[in-house]
Amino acid sequence: MASCIEVIEHLELSMLEAFSNVVFGYMTPHTIVISTPNADFNRLLLGLTGFRDRDHKFEWTKTEFQNWALDICVRYEYSVTFAGVGSGPAGTEDVGFCTQIAIFTRMPARNDRWLNSNTDCDDIHSYKLLHEVKYPSYCDKRIFENALVNEITYWTEKIKKRFLNSTEQGDTKNNVQHDQESNENIPWCSRNMEKHCINWSVCKSADGYLEVQKHGDTIHIPLDQLFSILEVKKICSSVVRLKEALLEIEQFEIAGDNLVVCICDNEK
Repeated sequence: MASCIEVIEHLELSMLEAFSNVVFGYMTPHTIVISTPNADFNRLLLGLTGFRDRDHKFEWTKTEFQNWALDICVRYEYSVTFAGVGSGPAGTEDVGFCTQIAIFTRMPARNDRWLNSNTDCDDIHSYKLLHEVKYPSYCDKRIFENALVNEITYWTEKIKKRFLNSTEQGDTKNNVQHDQESNENIPWCSRNMEKHCINWSVCKSADGYLEVQKHGDTIHIPLDQLFSILEVKKICSSVVRLKEALLEIEQFEIAGDNLVVCICDNEK
């Protein structure tokens, strides 16, 4: 299936022909959904003069769009049904929808011919990988550090708030117990830690307590716990790499294998 939502009106008509050849003639998906503004509807849009967007190369009326779609069906052996989004006020039903949609379906006869003609030519529609870029690229130190700072800052704040809330409620002294019956009592985060950990058991010590500790005006969060969060694990390959990276970022303080988070005066 292929979808092309509010795109074709941004193409020059000469490019639209090439678009048709590629999508319907070469890619030949079973179903194609294409939408575009309905020029007939423009008179109902108060204050509009010309096209709806200055980048639009054309805007088709309902008749023009349907004629184009029917011509596509003849040339490339598809059938089409029409739909739309956004009805006008009562009495303007003849105008059609604000956005008009064509749903193309490949004809069965063409399916049979396509399969038969490609019996001995499996790679007729194959693609050759020219270049691959993984984004964001954590090989770039700036991108790596920005991503890590964002995730660590987010999660340490969540952990700190839950820890302090649990402490105030008398649920814990120095360690916070995980209540399996209620995610609300998990001091780690509000986004359900179990979904963000590779192994939830890693986030607990042998006696079942989370190893987050308070020392004076700071909270110490084990790096192992931070590394158990999927978002962090995606950025750093190991706990060792996480520690090395945090040591290089001035805004973070490391004590042993723990990240030190300060408690503000208004949080005490």
